[in-house]
Amino acid sequence: MRATSLLRGNRNRILLGFLALALAILAAGCGSSSSSSSSSGSSSDAETTTEETGGTTAELGAVEEFVAEVEAEPTKIPVQTPLKAKPKPGETMVYLNSDIPQSQQVAEGMKQAAESVGWKYEQINFKSADISTLVTALEEALEKKPLAVVFGVGPEATWEQLRPAYEKAEVGMIPFLIGPAKETGPVWGNIGAGPQNEWIGKALADWMIQNSGGEGKAVLQSIPAFAAVTEWVEAFEKEVSEQCPKCEVESVETSIAEATGGTAGATLTSALQSGGADYAFVYNGAFIPGFKAELEAAGLPDVKLGGWSVTSEFITDEVNGSDYAWLAANTRYIGWLVVDFALRHLEGSKVAAEETLLPAQLITKENATPELAEAVDDFKFPTDYGQQFEELWMVK
Repeated sequence: MRATSLLRGNRNRILLGFLALALAILAAGCGSSSSSSSSSGSSSDAETTTEETGGTTAELGAVEEFVAEVEAEPTKIPVQTPLKAKPKPGETMVYLNSDIPQSQQVAEGMKQAAESVGWKYEQINFKSADISTLVTALEEALEKKPLAVVFGVGPEATWEQLRPAYEKAEVGMIPFLIGPAKETGPVWGNIGAGPQNEWIGKALADWMIQNSGGEGKAVLQSIPAFAAVTEWVEAFEKEVSEQCPKCEVESVETSIAEATGGTAGATLTSALQSGGADYAFVYNGAFIPGFKAELEAAGLPDVKLGGWSVTSEFITDEVNGSDYAWLAANTRYIGWLVVDFALRHLEGSKVAAEETLLPAQLITKENATPELAEAVDDFKFPTDYGQQFEELWMVK
């Protein structure tokens, strides 16, 4: 079924294609990087390179097929393995809530999931732009002696020193959307890292290749302090280098403060003006509020926007005719998935890499609707994702 192939049919191909990636954890002090492809694809009787596309017919066919698959609405959660037994009640999970908009949705999902298995949910707030507050929150959470502590934001290097204390206390750490981290000792899993960011990069890159006829020129928002963004940028660049010889990609660095403060658009606009790119991609639509108006004011109304973690603003633009490409993801699902990680740790099993993907859908002007624009800030597909988890957990 096309709607489920996003989560099944392409998992192995996507994962295997990126196993060789070596991604940086934290690139503090590094400047912006750029990459472009200049070599031509090889030609043969079966595959011929065309001036119209800049790539082989086989390559472009695979690109178009994948784009069609990710445009389908997800109907099944990636996790498909039932627990060995019904979980026991009485555990406590602590969530460290940042000021990034989607963080609150993760909190709500985690609270619902914890309560569904009879567990207690507690929350501690911290500021994403001040990483010292994350460390303080991790220390405070450990004092509560929970089963596990869940947090997003903060590359591994910023909290690595707390590993021994968590391991000694036998308290789990479950990060999400932070980029690479060693899943050893107290770290029970790392949600939204390698496989997820590789999938994001491939989906957005393939859309640009198809949309541009194999000749797109893109600017990517790079945030070195967010290692997850580094992974996504690397994956996008790799896909373009392999599939689109005539495409060009430039990454432009912005800070956490600019991204979370909604002022990162100015840096992207400057790069677009100087480099002549016709596409701009970001990791989170919340990082560039009102960017369409910024582009129009800068005389760049034809630049096409895209990214991961979209807001309703940009889907509304698509409904009104903008040729954009945004991935909508079920953020509350992360809260359920971290509880699933904890449940499986207790029974001595682990979530498979392909099961850590988030249900997501590529939304373009072709499938955008006013209803979807209204729902995208709280994307809840599959609509019965909670029930699907509860069936696997045997608590339904």
